Amino acid sequence: MRPVVVTGYGAITSIGYDADSFWQSLCDGKSKVKPIERFDASLYRSSLGSEVDWDVVDGLFEKGGFGPIKEDATKLAVLAIQEAVNRSNIDLDLYGDKVGCMVGTLCSSGKQQLDRLREIMNEDPFFMDCSYDDFTDVSYQANTIASIFNIKGVTSVVSTACASSIDAYGYGLDLIRDGTCDVVVVAGGDIIVECVHAGFNSIFAVSSSLPRPFDENRSGIVIGDGAAAIILESESHALQRGAPIFARALGYGANNSAFNLVSPTDDGVPEALAMKMAIKDSGLSPDSIQYVIAHGTGTPKNDQTELLAVDQAFDLEKRVSPLRITSNKANMGHCMGAAGVISLVSAIGSINHQLIPPTSNLASKDPLFGELENIELVYGESLSCEISNILINSLGFAGNNAVAIMGVYNGKN
Repeated sequence: MRPVVVTGYGAITSIGYDADSFWQSLCDGKSKVKPIERFDASLYRSSLGSEVDWDVVDGLFEKGGFGPIKEDATKLAVLAIQEAVNRSNIDLDLYGDKVGCMVGTLCSSGKQQLDRLREIMNEDPFFMDCSYDDFTDVSYQANTIASIFNIKGVTSVVSTACASSIDAYGYGLDLIRDGTCDVVVVAGGDIIVECVHAGFNSIFAVSSSLPRPFDENRSGIVIGDGAAAIILESESHALQRGAPIFARALGYGANNSAFNLVSPTDDGVPEALAMKMAIKDSGLSPDSIQYVIAHGTGTPKNDQTELLAVDQAFDLEKRVSPLRITSNKANMGHCMGAAGVISLVSAIGSINHQLIPPTSNLASKDPLFGELENIELVYGESLSCEISNILINSLGFAGNNAVAIMGVYNGKN
């Protein structure tokens, strides 16, 4: 298998409009949660969200000269990709169909689909306008990205709920390992969409207060706007063109819990198996991983199950040193299908700064931390420590579990 490295990254969220400001906000414990402005959420159990400032986004988009895009989540993804491409100092046109693109999104066209449905209900079917079809399809995000960046290789959308963009990372990793591609753009973008907010509302999963992952009194999620992108590249290709290298892409694991459409398991066994698969794929031992970026949604069940799964995957009782764990969903909400790749960018920050950002909004730590051995929740302030390898979880609805592992780059294997 060809070694794979990360040569570029970008992010845009409610707490930062590029990767550097996003990282700084994470380290500062900044949280941006307020009443949703995109639609009237006053009749739902919660009206809270974590929205970007669309005036800022539109200004950045206009400055980039990308031309009109009809769907907002795709705008965010395009901006994140452009930042990643710039940081990688790569001309994608030079490599033809050896450049691929894997995009992970829950429902990037969800707002347009809902708007269109409302219009259809008031239309004569005989005179129905079908011009919406190109951007109400979930593939619109990948198709648009390929067109803008002239990506001619394998291009696909992955939509496996909240696991989408970690799955996109895994598929990108495989494309480079097997030689199909030399470079893969991995990206994801999602925004707050009323039908998604309504769905979480209907199962009592939205929080009417700040999201508090791993807090004893956590009460649910807050949805956020966000996108991120990383450039995966074979190590040999990156070295040949003199690319900057920010991390190693080491492993991927995925499975399905086959348990419940809207709930993780009670015992964490399948979730742990996905982590074990990623660890095996990376060639690492559990003890060589110092830090877990948790899915950590802030729902009572998810956080508990994830901790039980981490305990099983890492055999915590036998660890020599404590395993650190955090969640970033207190900062900018749950960005749905894009959440995983956003966490990958956070992992790159931790690898390059040897720093773990704190879990925000925590008042009282979950008592389960007192029952488990050798696991430490980082909260209050950032923790400076030695970090060689990081495991990143995305444990989505419908039992979709996806796990990535990234590590420090210390030169050619």
